[in-house]
Amino acid sequence: MSLPPPDLRAGEAAALAARTAARAADEGIAAIAYATVDSPVGRLVAVATEHGLARLAYELENGGLEEILDDVARRLSPAIVEAPARLDSIRRELD
Repeated sequence: MSLPPPDLRAGEAAALAARTAARAADEGIAAIAYATVDSPVGRLVAVATEHGLARLAYELENGGLEEILDDVARRLSPAIVEAPARLDSIRRELD
């Protein structure tokens, strides 16, 4: 049995991640969503709760994505999921 092409596996993984994030949000499991945002001054990490924007940080100046999410987990909740759609309005405002 052969494996599917790498791009197909990546596409399936992305679809699974999106479905998992949506389900976690729907079931209230993940109270915090994050997304990365490219900007003219560097890549940003936007983190939001149901109440609005909780953190906006430059990815590289703050130890990278993992360090930012670890800090958010310590301060707010470890129930974090990557869910760019939940941050669409914030991303549009930044644009």
